[in-house]
Amino acid sequence: PAKTLSLKQLTLKTIMLVALASADRAQSLSLLNTRDMSVVKDGISFVLGELTKTSRPAKPTHTVFLPKFHDKRLCPVFYINVYLERTKPFRSRTDSRIFRGLVAPHKAIGSTTVARWLKCMLSEAGVMQDFTGHSVRSASTSAAYKSGVSAKMIMEAANWSSVSTFERFYNKPSNKGVFGRTVLGAAANSPK
Repeated sequence: PAKTLSLKQLTLKTIMLVALASADRAQSLSLLNTRDMSVVKDGISFVLGELTKTSRPAKPTHTVFLPKFHDKRLCPVFYINVYLERTKPFRSRTDSRIFRGLVAPHKAIGSTTVARWLKCMLSEAGVMQDFTGHSVRSASTSAAYKSGVSAKMIMEAANWSSVSTFERFYNKPSNKGVFGRTVLGAAANSPK
C-alpha cells in the first residue's frame, strides 16, 4: 500500500504518475502548489501561477489536470493525496509547492530535480539510459494518440499551440513498444 512506501518511493511514484497523466514539462510539475489546487469530481486541477517556458502575454494561464483512475495503484489523484498528507509538515504559508526534496529541510524542488527523478524511475523500470525525464512526456502523448485521443485534446493537455510540435517532436512511433510496456509494467508491479 502507498502508506507503507518510503518517502523516496512515494515521491518517485507520485511524480511519475503525475508526469504520465498530465503530459506536462518538468518545470510545470515543479511549480504545482497547494495554493492553486482545486479538487473536482473527476480529479485535481492546478492553475500555474508562475511563468513557464510557454508563457506568453496573450496566452491564458496553463492548468494542469490530474484525472482520477479506477486502479488506485496507478491513480495520480490517490498518490497526490497520500503524498500531500505525508509531506504536509514540510510546507509553510510562504512555500506551498507540492514536490519536496528527499532530505531535510525538504525544500521545494526545481525542474532539474523532477527530470532527474523521472529518469531514475525509467532506469529502475529497466528502460534504456538513452531516455531522459522528458521522454515521459513523449511516451504519454504518443500512447494517448495511439489509443485514439484526438490531437486537439493532446495539445490542450500538453499546453502546445501547434499540432506540428506534437507531430515533429513528440509523436514517436515504437515498433516494439518497449518504452511504454516497460513503464506500465513497472507501475503495475510496484509495491502496493
